[in-house]
Amino acid sequence: MNKYNARKAEYNGIQFDSKKEMERYVDLSSNPNVTNLQRQVKYELIPKNDLYRAVTYVADFVYMSGDSKVVEDVKGMVLDVFKLKQKMFYTKYGIPISIWPPKTPKKRKKK
Repeated sequence: MNKYNARKAEYNGIQFDSKKEMERYVDLSSNPNVTNLQRQVKYELIPKNDLYRAVTYVADFVYMSGDSKVVEDVKGMVLDVFKLKQKMFYTKYGIPISIWPPKTPKKRKKK
C-alpha cells in the first residue's frame, strides 16, 4: 500500500500500482478500437542540465484510438504537481493527458 492507500495488483503476471489501474488495463486491452497499447511510457518534459535532473512524466497508458494518440493516467486524486506536468506535457507534445476515471466538475453552491 502506498501513501494514497492504493494496493498493488497483478493480472496475467503484469504488476500494476493499483487495482483501478489494472481494471483500466483489462478494459483497454479487450477494446477492439484500442491498438498499440503501451504501459508506463516515460516522457521528458525538461531535460537535465548541470544544476538539475530532468523532469519527466510517466503515462500509465498510451494507445491509438482510431487515428488519435491517447495518453492516459489513472487517478484517484489529482494533485497540483500532476496539473503542472499535464500543462507542460501539452505544451511540449501537443497531446492532452486524459484522466481516468473522468472527473466531473463539482457543482458550486449558490450564494
